[in-house]
Amino acid sequence: MDGCLAGKSCVGQCPIKVDVPAFRSRFLQAYYGRYLRPARDHLVARLESVLPWAARAPRLANALTHNVLSRAVSRRMGLVNLPAIDVTHVARELRRRGFHTATPAALRSLTEQQRRKSVVVVQDAFTTHYEASVVLDTFELLRHPGFQPWLGPYLPNRKPE
Repeated sequence: MDGCLAGKSCVGQCPIKVDVPAFRSRFLQAYYGRYLRPARDHLVARLESVLPWAARAPRLANALTHNVLSRAVSRRMGLVNLPAIDVTHVARELRRRGFHTATPAALRSLTEQQRRKSVVVVQDAFTTHYEASVVLDTFELLRHPGFQPWLGPYLPNRKPE
């Protein structure tokens, strides 16, 4: 169960139709109903909400999380090889390149022809804040064949909580 990512891709392939992700979820609910969760679980659960704040000062955030003391504390909690926050601010860089944020008003103002060529790219917390170049390259890739990519507003999905 440690390696299970709860993707449910195994469910259809199991010859006896055991839903391991559902089984794992019920087990963890019962287990953590009795025992306290480790501190790292609480940190990871809050990460999506904290990342936008940390991204406002990425060099400071990286200095605070990648010094000798922080690494020792992280290792003690079971968190190793933490990535550094990317110093590129995705939304700012996309605006500089001529891309826009997908707001209801902006999308409503598009003509039918423009809507057919528009693609809203939904932000992922980890890609946006740790690998900004992937997001930027995706926008450039979509623009190349004539699509108009729009950046969806950042909203934490709260799945880790």
